[in-house]
Amino acid sequence: MKRPHVVLFGFPVRFEPIFLLLVAFIAWQGQDDLFFTISWIVIISASVLIHELGHAFAYRHYGASPAISLHGLGGLTVGHNSSHLSAGQRIVVAAAGSTTTMVLLGGPAWLALQGLDLTGDARSIVNAIFFVNVVWAAVNLAPVFPLDGGHIIDDGLLLLTGSSQRRLVNWISLLCALAIGGYFFVAWNSVFALFIFGFMAYINFAQLNLGGASRRKPAPSLEQVLARPPAEPPKSGPADPPTSGPPPIPPPPRQ
Repeated sequence: MKRPHVVLFGFPVRFEPIFLLLVAFIAWQGQDDLFFTISWIVIISASVLIHELGHAFAYRHYGASPAISLHGLGGLTVGHNSSHLSAGQRIVVAAAGSTTTMVLLGGPAWLALQGLDLTGDARSIVNAIFFVNVVWAAVNLAPVFPLDGGHIIDDGLLLLTGSSQRRLVNWISLLCALAIGGYFFVAWNSVFALFIFGFMAYINFAQLNLGGASRRKPAPSLEQVLARPPAEPPKSGPADPPTSGPPPIPPPPRQ
């Protein structure tokens, strides 16, 4: 039986209840203003959806059939019937999510902060839009598998060398995940970010201990561990590795 979903621009989109609960928890941390908390919930939810739509439109451009799921730790877009995509095309798909939110939301927010005399709640909201769609988007492009940046370096090394370099990708991802998690813990006092990137480090460590998984059959990723199946089953053919949204990093205290 098919799980309930909505259709946006022709893409099946499933909203998991735990997604909104986790977003609410992230938005609530360190905040004592209900309006600011609700604003964060709306901004995060809309931004993650737009991020995943960026992946979905890129998949569609290359002839795949994408499905989107908003789950506990962000978003997940699976491209069914996408086994024909080249490494270069997969790089475009992986980069499309963060690029879309940066261009449509992050860029305008930065211009508004620079060019408009914003104060009070208006400035707080625009700051939040900038943070989610520039800071989060940049973190998502970090060379850490299974984030989009990890998929990009995986396929980038495949293009450069002509063969899979998954063990090298795992080592890069392991070191970068530890560094990023440590940074957010020290600079932002974010135990949550430390946990998320610590878990990503563990995923890559586990893959290294397995002797390096093949490119098409990786060890269980963060999305596979925490996300439910996509909104619709594949129509035919294998699915490309899923592209994921940025990890949830608690917002900074209100200015």
